[in-house]
Amino acid sequence: MKKMRRFTAFLLIITTIFSMNIMTVLAEEDNGRFTSEFIVAADDTIVCYMDGVPIKKAYINEYGVVTQESLEQAKAEYEGEIRMTRATPTSVYMTLPTWANNAIVKTSLAAPRYGQTNIYYYFTKDNANIYAMSLDTGSTEGLLALLGGFIPKVGPVIAIMFTVSSLSKGEIATKIRNLTNANKKVRINCATSSFGTFYGVFEWTGRTIETHKIYDSGTTETVTNLQFKE
Repeated sequence: MKKMRRFTAFLLIITTIFSMNIMTVLAEEDNGRFTSEFIVAADDTIVCYMDGVPIKKAYINEYGVVTQESLEQAKAEYEGEIRMTRATPTSVYMTLPTWANNAIVKTSLAAPRYGQTNIYYYFTKDNANIYAMSLDTGSTEGLLALLGGFIPKVGPVIAIMFTVSSLSKGEIATKIRNLTNANKKVRINCATSSFGTFYGVFEWTGRTIETHKIYDSGTTETVTNLQFKE
């Protein structure tokens, strides 16, 4: 059964690679980090949502990263607003299949006059280290190793990209290693909106992953891709 899954994944990977430009898919680099819309925005402008929390420009560091500390500050502020105005978003979880230890979830977040794409990487310690090394070296071999073995449950196989600016790569890799050096698994959040692409690196525990959130007030988050790996 495992051999069949691996063979199926291999065929899907080959199809993906030959249907796209491999260097674009696996090594695309966004040197801008922030769009012009972000640069002219006021500090209290919401530029992305992370973990269901609206993140204002002031909470984004110079590398485009939302730190754990900034996320907690934004969450505390948001919870105060929720008590006054609206209900807390509901998280939807799932347990990984028994044979899987890693996952990638891609979602589309839509709200009135706002849209965002999310990619959540749930990595074991070893795979998180491969990703961090790929960021440091620009190696497509490491990314191919990560891509190999992922089997889609929803949507086609998607490539693991590091659309990260040169300045951001070291920051993200360091945050990953801070966790893996402590023998932790890692969740990497990638949120893209009209303001740019923003990242968060957090500890992941257990075998449960969050796939999306259910919002009120006309906001929806839809899973567009879900895949697993041993």
